[in-house]
Amino acid sequence: MPKKSKIKVLHRDYTERQEQLARQYQQTDEARKHHQVRLLSLGLVVTIITVVCLFQIVQSRVTVVNLQKQTTDVNKELKTVQAKNDQLNQQVKQLKDKDYVQKLIREKYYYTKKGETVYTIPKD
Repeated sequence: MPKKSKIKVLHRDYTERQEQLARQYQQTDEARKHHQVRLLSLGLVVTIITVVCLFQIVQSRVTVVNLQKQTTDVNKELKTVQAKNDQLNQQVKQLKDKDYVQKLIREKYYYTKKGETVYTIPKD
């Protein structure tokens, strides 16, 4: 036999309402936490993508600077080689001139024609 309780519940509507509000608060708190986790995850992904992009930009900039330096060096070398090439072309033109070749042979190798005498004068 069930015992009859001497306790009478007062304001049952009030307590049910409080329990319902507590459940709603718990649900909204869980939803807020879920949104915070999603926002944090999204922020982390955006941060990672930004860091990777910045790394790529910096790496590209370093590559561009290195290529510019190499281009400058190669251009200097090209100018040097072109100057040397121009000089050699000038020598080729001079060597095609018969008078120049005779003068060069006479000065460098002391070549003389028959009957000529070479006198060397010392330089101070």
